[in-house]
Amino acid sequence: SASPTQTPQIDVDFEAGLGALANTGPKPWILKSGPTPSANTGPQFDHTTGAGSYVFVEASSPNTPYVSGFILEAGLLNPGGGVGVANFAYHMLGASMGTLVFQTSSNDGAAWDTRWNLTGNQGSAWQTARV
Repeated sequence: SASPTQTPQIDVDFEAGLGALANTGPKPWILKSGPTPSANTGPQFDHTTGAGSYVFVEASSPNTPYVSGFILEAGLLNPGGGVGVANFAYHMLGASMGTLVFQTSSNDGAAWDTRWNLTGNQGSAWQTARV
């Protein structure tokens, strides 16, 4: 009998930087611990330990209204095909909050499929998503 195929996994907690992720867009995600610089926006702490790091995009000035181009990208997770799963935490607080989009590509980025997206202020707590 054939052995079961395991889907490769990437775990990134941002304690050692971006890990297997890369800032590939024209605007960078920022690695941070503690509160974001804008008042009444962003988290006060990371979602894992409360004292660790996270990445964020400044949705306030100068990135309003709705500036895009913030991309974190991981390499091909499952070269044998099949379905993978992504679990991630997000924090979307602020009056000028845009849209967070999770996309996948099966052709080296020639085309992208949106698998999940969320728009607007989601409150002051960390949330999780499974895609």
